[in-house]
Amino acid sequence: TNVLSSWYAPELHRIDNKWYIYAAPDYGNNLHVMTVLVCDGDSPIGEYKNLGMMRGLENQWTIDGTVLKHSNEWYFIWTRCQEMYIARMADPCSITGEITVLTKPEYPFETRVGMINEGPAVLYRGDKIHVAYSANDSQCDEYCLGLLTFQVGNDILDIRNWNKCQH
Repeated sequence: TNVLSSWYAPELHRIDNKWYIYAAPDYGNNLHVMTVLVCDGDSPIGEYKNLGMMRGLENQWTIDGTVLKHSNEWYFIWTRCQEMYIARMADPCSITGEITVLTKPEYPFETRVGMINEGPAVLYRGDKIHVAYSANDSQCDEYCLGLLTFQVGNDILDIRNWNKCQH
């Protein structure tokens, strides 16, 4: 059987020569909690071991986990309720230190229905890091994309160093 068939929004990432899947199974009562699986093989098609809940986010409603690499450090981005967060990763299975609100619904394009920022996707281009994300309720016609841009060389956990496209 497919271990991820009942897990929400799985993402596959290669970190330190291992494959990791970040996904949010329902632990009951619609409590989705970020969980980590690992495969030691060279191919992502292999046997995965469930490492449990992401340390630092245990028993917290979390979905849409993804990773970002900046200045040889890894960061984890996720959605909780209506907002997206970022924190430094101590290792591929845990976050550490300051947790920063990366984005919350505030502009008209992202507050039409549902007021949700979710589904981050990291894009690298030159000296900039972009995070595309979804805004509004996914079940409505107003569901759209937003874009955050970070200028490399600054503190990635300082929200003032991120620019949100306002339209």
